[in-house]
Amino acid sequence: MSGLSTVNNLRDVKAKNKDGTTSLRVGLTEIEGDTLPTIPVLVTNNDPYCCAIAGETISAIKAIVQSVGNVLLAEPDTYSNATVLGISITSATASSEIKYKKAGELYDTSLNFPLNDPLYLGAEGLITNVAPVSGFRTRVGHSLGVGGMMIQIEEPIEL
Repeated sequence: MSGLSTVNNLRDVKAKNKDGTTSLRVGLTEIEGDTLPTIPVLVTNNDPYCCAIAGETISAIKAIVQSVGNVLLAEPDTYSNATVLGISITSATASSEIKYKKAGELYDTSLNFPLNDPLYLGAEGLITNVAPVSGFRTRVGHSLGVGGMMIQIEEPIEL
């Protein structure tokens, strides 16, 4: 089983917020004896989002990838850079917390695509309805019309 890690400790915490909503925090805390930072998954009013530490300045509504200890803007140039973790829903500077969604509906005025258009990863984490012709194509979802998208992240395909 070379290359695989053993999970020694998985932690889930559910909490009731003051406003009556429920939050859920899920995270690995240890793999093969090494303590890891917990990446929480928060659920508020049935709208799940995750939190991570940004490794660079990231704007809202950008595709991001997991890096060592943080998240970075996704790029369609290599398989690992095109393996999208989620779509940022807040902006952040390097070393600060960023919120992102991995699936489901996302609404923002910057999303301006025709209804049902497939959406892809573009350069610097851009979400676009133009499929790339070189590098890797990662479909991140489809448009719900002006102001919305359905996040459905797929595995990158090499072109």
